[in-house]
Amino acid sequence: MHKKYELEENNRLLRKAGILLNRSELVRDEDIALAFQPLNNYWVGSPPFKVWSYRIFLEHTAQVMRVHFPFEEAKRMLFHPLRTEKRLNKLLIEIMTKLVARQFLKYA
Repeated sequence: MHKKYELEENNRLLRKAGILLNRSELVRDEDIALAFQPLNNYWVGSPPFKVWSYRIFLEHTAQVMRVHFPFEEAKRMLFHPLRTEKRLNKLLIEIMTKLVARQFLKYA
């Protein structure tokens, strides 16, 4: 699938890197926030756990991610479109991995 779109779009390496970084930030700021939002209002009666704001949820999630999140596996999946044997690409993937991890872990 990636190869098909690569041929059609012909995006440069830095363009692809920017898209991946922006998308991972949107996951944190929009996708996860939308999934979190109904939790506090879902329960009939009192919630079975302490009600958290999204900010507090991110802080606790970041602490859990530091210990349990499979960063190496996520790196392989997320940055698959950038993988080549070029040293520059490998270096860029390592830098981007740290940036994406920081996007999620900076709340801890």
